[in-house]
Amino acid sequence: MRSVRTVFERLEASPRSFPSRHVQVLWSLCDEVLDHYAPIVDAIGSSIEDLEEKVVTDPEREDLERLLDARRRLSTLRRNMLPHRQIFGHLASSRFGPIDDTAGLNFRDTQDSAVRLVDSIEQQRDLLNNVKDTYLSVVGQRTNDIMRVLTVVSAIILPLSLLAGIYGMNFDHMPELHTRWGYFVLLGLMAGLAGALLALFRKKGWL
Repeated sequence: MRSVRTVFERLEASPRSFPSRHVQVLWSLCDEVLDHYAPIVDAIGSSIEDLEEKVVTDPEREDLERLLDARRRLSTLRRNMLPHRQIFGHLASSRFGPIDDTAGLNFRDTQDSAVRLVDSIEQQRDLLNNVKDTYLSVVGQRTNDIMRVLTVVSAIILPLSLLAGIYGMNFDHMPELHTRWGYFVLLGLMAGLAGALLALFRKKGWL
């Protein structure tokens, strides 16, 4: 472990920096372990902030995968950190054997670090949930916009299809069938109807 290696190198370099010997070594190991948690939590927080900016402007499928990955990592960190807080609290309040007042204060500082990490993880979990809700809202709004456009197009095509279907029937005695300008009149009627529907939809704010 990196924490063990770091403390071991520190002990080799300056043995006198550990006056209480094994209790001081234990506290140094615990403190070093927590120090290695902090950059991980900060890195996850930075990635969540980047995702928060991105999902508002251009949400993609990969963003949801990153959100789920961050949530899984935060859940693992939270599951690991919660027992730390209780253990260090017990060590900080205990006065038995080699744990004296100085060692208790050291473990109290370590407990405070564990509490801050847990609080940071909880805040990031809340922020992550907000980012996920924002992602779903933006994607839902984009889907609604697409569906609105498709609905408007369908509403315009429907009466035109009706006219084309009526005058596409091959009856011999249709009154307008042999009219000289009937084809162009029908095209003009269809174009005017489509334009009128577009103007109506724009006026209502559907486009």
